[in-house]
Amino acid sequence: MHAWITAIARYDEQALAELYEATLARVYGIALRITCNPQAAEEVSERMCTGRCGAKRRASMRNAAMSSPGC
Repeated sequence: MHAWITAIARYDEQALAELYEATLARVYGIALRITCNPQAAEEVSERMCTGRCGAKRRASMRNAAMSSPGC
C-alpha cells in the first residue's frame, strides 16, 4: 500500500489504477453492508472511479500549470 501511495504522489497513473483495482471489491463490500442495497453499493463503487479520474485530471492540470512560464 505504501509503495502505491508513494508512486501516486509522483503522478504514477499505473499505481493509481492498481490501487483502484485492489480496493474496488472491498469498497463494494463495505458499501453493500452499509446500504443493504446492491445497486447503491455499485453506485458508491462507480463514484470511486469518478474520483480516480478526477484526480488524474487535477494532476495533469497541476503539471501543465507548473510548466507554464511565470509560475
